[in-house]
Amino acid sequence: MKKVVQIMTNYGPWPGMADAHAKGLTSLGITMLQNVEVPQDAVAFGTFVVKALDQKPDGIVISTFPDKTAKIIQELKSRGWTNMNQVLIFSSGDGPDLYSTGGKDLNGVYIYNYLNPDFSSPRWDAVKAAYAKDHNGTEAPSLLKNYYDAVYMIKEAIEKTAVTGDPSKLAAERKMISDYMSNVKGFQGVMGAWDMVNGVAMNTPNYIFMIQDGKKVNATVVH
Repeated sequence: MKKVVQIMTNYGPWPGMADAHAKGLTSLGITMLQNVEVPQDAVAFGTFVVKALDQKPDGIVISTFPDKTAKIIQELKSRGWTNMNQVLIFSSGDGPDLYSTGGKDLNGVYIYNYLNPDFSSPRWDAVKAAYAKDHNGTEAPSLLKNYYDAVYMIKEAIEKTAVTGDPSKLAAERKMISDYMSNVKGFQGVMGAWDMVNGVAMNTPNYIFMIQDGKKVNATVVH
């Protein structure tokens, strides 16, 4: 691939992830085309797909909600896109609606997330079971591990810094917590330790899968 376009929703941390994707791809000599932004309330996706395809990409990264991601891929196929193995879905799209909506149209597409499907420990198994109980048996989503660990990382930051909870010091103490988390070392997360450098996780793996018949297969681990 030489030219990649990102189709994305401006939501939460996703723009930051889009920037990270761009940095990684440009470091490999790939040209990043103009991002195509999909509004959160969008229900039709032809216009956005046309904007992406008009830039003549040979690779596409999609960072949207699961159902929107599936519909975008279906629009891509309806407009002649055939290189399914040159489409990468960010973990934001890894949810039940992706597979129920996309069906076989997803075959050959790549997706990455932060969960090792083979990992098991008493603590993680309990988290998964609690999530399923509260969500009608739904499998834990990709970002659950990160959000779960973030809560306990904040707890550790409060315990190990001079945070007082004084409302008059709110801004300064929020920064204190943020600075602690941005460079924490050896934090014991639910799937392993975190070492951070200026807010970047240095030792947390990502897992890349191909989607085939509604399932993620052929995991590749990237550190």
